[in-house]
Amino acid sequence: MRLKTISEELRKIIKEFKPEEMAVESLFYRTAQPVIARPQSIPRIFMRICTS
Repeated sequence: MRLKTISEELRKIIKEFKPEEMAVESLFYRTAQPVIARPQSIPRIFMRICTS
C-alpha cells in the first residue's frame, strides 16, 4: 500500500469520526509504520495530513 493511499484513507477516517488527536496519531503510526523507514518523520507527515 502506497503512503498516498494510506493518507487518503486516513483523511476519510478523520472526517468521518473526528476522533481525539492521540487516537488518530496512534492509528496513523500503526498504519504507516511498515511503510515509513524513519519513525521520527511520522509526526510531521501526520500534521501535514491533518492540516491539508
